[in-house]
Amino acid sequence: AWDRHARYRHIQAHIVAAQLVAAAKSLDNGRHLGSLVDVVSELVDCDRWTGRDLVAVLNQDARENPRDWPSTIQNPAAFLRHRLSRLPDVLAGPSPSEVADQHRQR
Repeated sequence: AWDRHARYRHIQAHIVAAQLVAAAKSLDNGRHLGSLVDVVSELVDCDRWTGRDLVAVLNQDARENPRDWPSTIQNPAAFLRHRLSRLPDVLAGPSPSEVADQHRQR
């Protein structure tokens, strides 16, 4: 059975992963984005989070834990999975773009 919702989720994860790589060049190793899409699809609510949102929280995490951030990333998907899995509370909360929207509406 073709699941329209699963397909939509997958497309959203592709969009978020592409935005993420566009904003975080260190995650682009020239290979297919599929493994990054899988991580994003699994760990991120792509209806609420954009690639730019993820870059913002990853940069914040890097400022707070600078020794954990390598100068080159050999396996972007494993790196992303490791970093995002350390931030479940952040990912459960509002994304930076949702916060900005709330401020604009006030």
